[in-house]
Amino acid sequence: MILRGWRRELLAGALPWLVFGFGRMTGYPAIAASLAIFCWLAVRGFAWRETKVFELAILICFSAAAMASEHPLANRVGVMLPLILGLMAFGSVLLGRPCTLQYARLMVGPEWWNNRHFIAVNRVLTLVWGGCFLLSTVLSLLSGTANRLPALGLSGIQLGLYAGALWYTRAYPRWYRLHRYLPLVRSGKEPYMKPPLKD
Repeated sequence: MILRGWRRELLAGALPWLVFGFGRMTGYPAIAASLAIFCWLAVRGFAWRETKVFELAILICFSAAAMASEHPLANRVGVMLPLILGLMAFGSVLLGRPCTLQYARLMVGPEWWNNRHFIAVNRVLTLVWGGCFLLSTVLSLLSGTANRLPALGLSGIQLGLYAGALWYTRAYPRWYRLHRYLPLVRSGKEPYMKPPLKD
């Protein structure tokens, strides 16, 4: 159940972006944006209430690109979107509500939601994703000024960047539990809580 939920959230957040990324290479950003929105609708289905803040920002950008295809900014969604997401990520940390909490709470029981260690882990993960988005913005800017072959190489680097962020998202909570949380439990400074995973 956890794995199924993780896959659904991953698809809802990443698939539309990937579809748009490949689709805009055809030179028709409006069609690419429309296909991206359709993919999101297909993944979410009737579970639209599960929409996350990141997804909402992505949908707004794609909708704007689809409806204003003649506007110069329609061709710059690949730059604007990761910039917006990066600023949202850092802003959410400053406000004390890391964006990744929306995803993480689907994977744990309510007893963990306000735990300081759970929030600390998500603060780090949100910062990692924020940095990933801002780096992606720079790569998109470089890709827009490069020839086709270097542009494809930069797109490959972007994919690797996101793959690395996904790996870190899976690995860091386990590392934190082993090297930060459990030592505090052994020293008697923290009560023991079971691993934060829902059945």
